[in-house]
Amino acid sequence: MRRARRILLGLVIGLPLLLLAAAAGGLLWANTDGGRAVIARLAAGSVDGLAIEGLTGPLPGRIGVARLVMADADGPWLEIEEARIALDLPALLRREARIAALSARRIALHRAPASSGEPAPPEPGAPQLPALPELPVALRLDRLAVERIELGAPLLGTEAVLAVEGEALLAAGRLSARLDARRLDAPAEARLALDLAPGADRLTARLDAAEPPGGILAGLLGLSDRAALARLSLDGPASGARLDLQASLGEDVTLAAEGTVSASPDGAAAADLTLRLAAAPLLPEDLRAAAMPAEIGLDAALDAGQRLALRRLVVRAPLGSLSAHGGAALAEETLDLTLQAELGPSTPLGALLPPAARWEGLRLEARVEGPMAAPRLGLDLAATGFGSDTPAILAALGATPRLRLRAALPDRIEALSLEGAGLRAEAAGDVGERLDATLTAEIADLAALVPGLAGGLRAELRASGPRADPSLDLIARGERIERDGQVLEAPEARLSLATPFSAPRAEGRIAARYAGLDLHLDLDGEPEGERLRIRRLDAAFGPARLEASGLLDPGAATFAGEVALAADDLAPFSALAGTPLTGRLALRGRLDAPGGVQGFDLSLDIPAASAGGTPLGGRLAARGTLAALEAELEARAMDARLTTRASMAEEEGARRIEIPDLLLRRGADSLRLAAPARVTIGADGAIALAGIALTASRGGTLRAEGRWGPESADIRASLAALPLAAITALAAPDLRAEGMIAAEARITGAVADPAARFRLDATGLRLLDEAARGLPPARVTVEGTAGAAAADLRLEAAAGTALRANGTLRLPDGLAASAPLAARLDANADLAALAGPLLAAGAQRVTGRASLQAEATGTLGAPRLGGRLTLADGSFRDLAQGITLTAITASLRGEGDRVTIERFEARTPGGGAITAGGFLSPAAPGIPAEITLGARNARPMRSDLATGVFDADLRLTGRLAEQARLAGRIAVGRLDITVPERLPPSVQRLEGVRERGARPPGTPPLAPPAPAGAPAAMPDIALEVEIAAPRAVFVRGRGIDAEFGGTIGIGGTIAAPQATGGLQLRRGEISVFDRRIAFRRGSIAFDAGTLVPGLDFLASSRAREVTANVTVTGPANDPRIAFSSTPELPQDEILARLLFDRRASELSPFQLAQLAQVLAGAAGIETPGAGGILDRIRRTLALDRLAVGEEQRRDGGRGQGATLETGRYVADGVYLGLRQSSEGGPPRIGVQIDVLPRVRIEAETGGNSAGGDRVGLSFEWEY
Repeated sequence: MRRARRILLGLVIGLPLLLLAAAAGGLLWANTDGGRAVIARLAAGSVDGLAIEGLTGPLPGRIGVARLVMADADGPWLEIEEARIALDLPALLRREARIAALSARRIALHRAPASSGEPAPPEPGAPQLPALPELPVALRLDRLAVERIELGAPLLGTEAVLAVEGEALLAAGRLSARLDARRLDAPAEARLALDLAPGADRLTARLDAAEPPGGILAGLLGLSDRAALARLSLDGPASGARLDLQASLGEDVTLAAEGTVSASPDGAAAADLTLRLAAAPLLPEDLRAAAMPAEIGLDAALDAGQRLALRRLVVRAPLGSLSAHGGAALAEETLDLTLQAELGPSTPLGALLPPAARWEGLRLEARVEGPMAAPRLGLDLAATGFGSDTPAILAALGATPRLRLRAALPDRIEALSLEGAGLRAEAAGDVGERLDATLTAEIADLAALVPGLAGGLRAELRASGPRADPSLDLIARGERIERDGQVLEAPEARLSLATPFSAPRAEGRIAARYAGLDLHLDLDGEPEGERLRIRRLDAAFGPARLEASGLLDPGAATFAGEVALAADDLAPFSALAGTPLTGRLALRGRLDAPGGVQGFDLSLDIPAASAGGTPLGGRLAARGTLAALEAELEARAMDARLTTRASMAEEEGARRIEIPDLLLRRGADSLRLAAPARVTIGADGAIALAGIALTASRGGTLRAEGRWGPESADIRASLAALPLAAITALAAPDLRAEGMIAAEARITGAVADPAARFRLDATGLRLLDEAARGLPPARVTVEGTAGAAAADLRLEAAAGTALRANGTLRLPDGLAASAPLAARLDANADLAALAGPLLAAGAQRVTGRASLQAEATGTLGAPRLGGRLTLADGSFRDLAQGITLTAITASLRGEGDRVTIERFEARTPGGGAITAGGFLSPAAPGIPAEITLGARNARPMRSDLATGVFDADLRLTGRLAEQARLAGRIAVGRLDITVPERLPPSVQRLEGVRERGARPPGTPPLAPPAPAGAPAAMPDIALEVEIAAPRAVFVRGRGIDAEFGGTIGIGGTIAAPQATGGLQLRRGEISVFDRRIAFRRGSIAFDAGTLVPGLDFLASSRAREVTANVTVTGPANDPRIAFSSTPELPQDEILARLLFDRRASELSPFQLAQLAQVLAGAAGIETPGAGGILDRIRRTLALDRLAVGEEQRRDGGRGQGATLETGRYVADGVYLGLRQSSEGGPPRIGVQIDVLPRVRIEAETGGNSAGGDRVGLSFEWEY
């Protein structure tokens, strides 16, 4: 037992001693050269790229290496030389890890090591913000000394050499440290002192750093020529230490911060800081004015539970401001933040913004809440004063667009909307790995987005399936889309594209209604490699239908398949063509692509059709490829027929086009190729013409041959002895003409500067119509040269002695828009020789000599026109209307777009004159004009209906084609109006007359009647003309002999004139056989909308016990004469009393016949009156009045004798009359003098009449 105890005691004491001895042995071995070498090899094997040289001890308290290198695939990146670590191992017994010294002679960090992949994710539960660690032991570093630290250029942009000294202590929640660093290769240093002890309620820190120009910080920021300074001070209790920071990089890059910082031992911290930053040179130049200077305000706190409270975050800059508040639970990884931003005008952003967007203001409100990995986002962005240089964007968004978003990030959009003036778009759905989202857009009016279009449109796009290969469905609809008057009704488009990246398949349909015709397009296809297999293409437009199927190769631009187009009725397309269409057409063909070249075999048939009433028809067949083509054409139009064949083939890179025959035939006339024609297009682009000759059946040949290119040209063309009738027979058979045309032209020189010389002679030109048969034959010669550098042309024309013209055109610097222009035309014409044959069948005659000198100067792009047109010894006569103008002289001067009437004078019978002057601009919009018209004692018209003498001053101003005004005054000196006798009732007006059959040659066609409501073809010229005729307006005929005076106003327009006012009776009477009845009243007025005057005359006479009245009413071209009496009697009884002063029963047979004549005349059949021989005598003697009357007794009754009365205006407003009795004796003389417009002096004397002498003053008043 005792022995066992001794053994156990030995084990208890010996085993630790043995372990201690083993450890001591291990340490002794480790401090041997061999042991240290083994340790170095083990370390190098454990760490990739590590190499240790010269490991020294004693270990473990003193560890040193002569050299340590870290390397990767690119070589060494870290070198450490003569490094030492001195550990105070016994201090561990005091719960202190003490490093007495940490030093190195040299550390060289050439670059950063190569990346080893993705950074390690943070550990779960790790704090999101840094804090002082809680350690079981204190950490102390008594001395840190590195004599030389070499930093390579890849790290900082420049090489740097530093020396570092310092010390540090971390114990019981307190961190104190000192670090001094200075550059050995530049006068720069930095000193840092820290004493952070929240538990002791103390926070202290100080930093002082300075670098000269070319320093590390300045180099990193790209401003190497600036010096850097930084001073940081933190001092105060842990519950609120004062922080001040001042940093600068030169004079214009500064950072200033002030505020308080707090911390607590449990890890909570807070800060309330204000930062002011001016760093414009660090930003792009276009951003400096918008972003700098900036001010940032921060008020935030973090509690011990890692909950962050953001009480205030405000950023202010010239462009605007941004603010945020809210909180985040960092441990739970949730947040609830609200963000607001307001930006001013976008002008400071300058070129940073594209021209497509600018604004006066932006306002943003956003909120983020929920888990950080999948937060919910709400956003509202509104703009004011939005603008864009892209009209479509501005029209779509308007001045105040707005964007709203509600989303569950990262893969669901709950609602996204964009609202603008012309566009509203919305989107919603899943946008994760699988898509199920819809986008809709609505445009109220396309006119704002696409100029020229009008109408609304709504589109919907749906995406579904995997995000990497989604299927798309698009639907677009509209009600009415219009462009340039063309309307597309109810347009709808549908497109479905399934799995476009894996197994694509497409279907589409377009439907609409256009010009009253249904339009649709159906497409079903799928890709085959890089080509598209069109299973079915069906398109229809009204009665026209297109069907196709086959394989489309977009890369080679070829199609192989069947194509068919048919339109069984062309009439529905008449509105589109602008002319009536009838008939049908059909196109059929097959397309293929041999060798990747498009081939075709097509035929187009138009068996029977018409356009504008012209019968059409034909057939076109084409087969082959664009390199080897054969085509045949047969076409018909009216009685003309064209047939031709053509082929094209390639030979050694050249294309040869051959036309073996071409024939155009119309009736007995034809135009044909004299021999097969050939056109060759060489591989070098040269074009050769050979054997092109066209001959007409009436004679004449057109030939062309030569070569164009590649460097030079030589083409010749000639036209020999071509009758003008050969052209009109084919182009216009109804135009009969004769003459001969010959021409020749040649183009030579370099292709870059060709020159042409040409000449055309036309002789014996004449129209064979009866109306133009008297015109002399014309001769025209045109010749000249033309090229890219210059052009010169000369014109000579003559038609006997009736017309001669000469002209020149010179372009000395070519045909460019800026090239100078010099052109002149001189012409002389005998108007009688030109117009005489044309007017021979009518009553109009024109004479005179016209001369024209016109010129054009300036440039081709901006020509200046000028010239002069004169007329001498002119005259115009219209025998039917009685119009005569003689001694017409005129001079018109043109300058630019203005024609000035320098002079216009014409004489009228009786010595009157008409003049005109002013200007007009025929080429300007609306034809502005200002023309004055004057007349003095003019008598331009003298006929059986009216003859007058007048003065006029009229002025025409405004735009003649749009709205002009004719104003002025016409003073009538004398006007004689004759009321026409009516045709007998046997002459009837024939209604509904239509012209049938062929009209004799030279007979003018009948003008068709204007449809009811058709707009007037006359210009819109407003009238404001006053016609003043105070006296001497005489109305005679149908027994009426009266004088009127008054004023008439002409208003309205030329197309619809309106007359106001009228003429009032001054004196007058109506004669029925031998009875003359004086008018008691009389007026000539105008109804609205007509210029035909209306008559209202009343004459009264006392016969026995009856007062008889005669009225003349109705329009002047169809007056109505009626008889009435007081008391009322039958018509025959009234006339018996009036004419014979006896009852009808007392009349003789001869008197009854006379009475019947008067009644027939009153009915409009025939009215014998006091006209006839007396009226002819009055006009011959130039009298204003000549009448036969009866003698008046003193008591007012009838005498037994007759009287002859004559009178005339001897001066303006002075009338002299004479009455001679058949009973003999001296005549009776009367005078009337107009003193005022309504006041007249009257006097009579002489003769044997019982009337006596009298003088009176009369006053008239209209009521």
